[in-house]
Amino acid sequence: MDEITAPRRSSIHPSTTQHRRSSFGTADVPLSAYFSSLAVDLPQLTLYNRVSQELQEWIEKSKEDFAADDEDALQVTPELFREYAMADEEGRRELFNHLTLIRHNMRGKARAEWYEWKLKWISGLRQTAEEHIQLLESDAEILHDYNTRADALIPERERECAAVKLQLEQDQAEVDEVEKDDQEYLNDLKVSIAEQNIEVDTLKGEVADANAQLQWIEEKLKQLELENTQLEAQAKEHKRVQNLQESGKGSEIFKLQTELEALQTLHQLRIVKVKPDLFQFDYASTVRISIPCNDLVPRASEIAWRRLDFSSRGKTKDAFPALGDHLVEATIKHVSQTKSETLGQVVRSVITHWSSCAQVRSQIRFLNAKFPTTVETKERSGDFEATALVIFPSVKGSAQISFEFTKEIVVMWPSSIGELGCSVKSVRGPVSQAKIAERVLGRLREATPTENQEVLLDACLHAMELFDAV
Repeated sequence: MDEITAPRRSSIHPSTTQHRRSSFGTADVPLSAYFSSLAVDLPQLTLYNRVSQELQEWIEKSKEDFAADDEDALQVTPELFREYAMADEEGRRELFNHLTLIRHNMRGKARAEWYEWKLKWISGLRQTAEEHIQLLESDAEILHDYNTRADALIPERERECAAVKLQLEQDQAEVDEVEKDDQEYLNDLKVSIAEQNIEVDTLKGEVADANAQLQWIEEKLKQLELENTQLEAQAKEHKRVQNLQESGKGSEIFKLQTELEALQTLHQLRIVKVKPDLFQFDYASTVRISIPCNDLVPRASEIAWRRLDFSSRGKTKDAFPALGDHLVEATIKHVSQTKSETLGQVVRSVITHWSSCAQVRSQIRFLNAKFPTTVETKERSGDFEATALVIFPSVKGSAQISFEFTKEIVVMWPSSIGELGCSVKSVRGPVSQAKIAERVLGRLREATPTENQEVLLDACLHAMELFDAV
């Protein structure tokens, strides 16, 4: 952009503005001329301001980029410079000609882009001017219609006003005549009206006081009814507890129910429905599992699940919802393949598998907190990959580190942490994929089933240290 030599031309010829200024004086400029000028000049000035700000920001950013490129060029000699230095005289001449052609081509492209942008800009200004001119013409027609109708109505309204004034003078004359004839009667009537107004105001005050008192009584009645309802509910609850405590069987049931709730809280499991043909329970307040049964004998191949709606409970939004559904489906498939014969075995199998899934999800959440992470699931095989984008500031490079989770690794986690696979893909900069993969796998192999907290995050940080030491 700095080397563009295309001339800048105004979208409006100066002679037009000079003619427009000379054709009107300062005092006799019509309002339509102001509107036309605003419709054309104001968008142009706004656009000039915006373009100048963007160009200034682009110039500042370009200066920073040039300074950074100069520093990089001082540290590492570009390949083109070395080729030019090593070439002979004829090779330098050919290379110089090629670079000159490339420069002329780039300048030609820049000029073409500039002319295309300016053409679009001028077309937009013309379209805006035409739209505002059409609006002004429409407003002028409407105003002309209003003026015509007003001119037609004014004489009739003047005649009506004159008639009303004449009638008012006649009425005023009659009133003056009546006041002269019976002034004492009128004074008595005025006094009587004033006394009646005072009495009416007094009655209005009494009515307002009565309404306020009635409203207070109604609020007090509602409060008493609410207290009565609460007292009745407390009395019923106390009576129920008393009956449970008085009967030995009820007390034992109450104790067992308390223990059952404690166990459900401990295992994050809440039993919803128990029937001979259906057993339902919620796990971790996130999914509901339905197990069809035949006289409480589970049919593991027909297990179904659905996600619970916990948006109203203040739960944190799942960062990887697709992974959650994938793990639930994998759990259902795993349970159906274990051939469990009792409900206890099915529930234990679900809890054991989900415990491993929860630890895997925790590792991915820790990784996502430091590096941008994406998860790609494979429906057929039941496997998935967690890919983190790791940036190496010391070498101005970045790479994608993918952790490959098979369904066998997820089921046996964290005992299977040593079998976790890893692949590295270079995105930018001089980074060695093999060294990064070796560094990450080395850290994974150091982890144990008892000491694996944040192992994925630690492995990526371990890989970053490889280039920090360079």
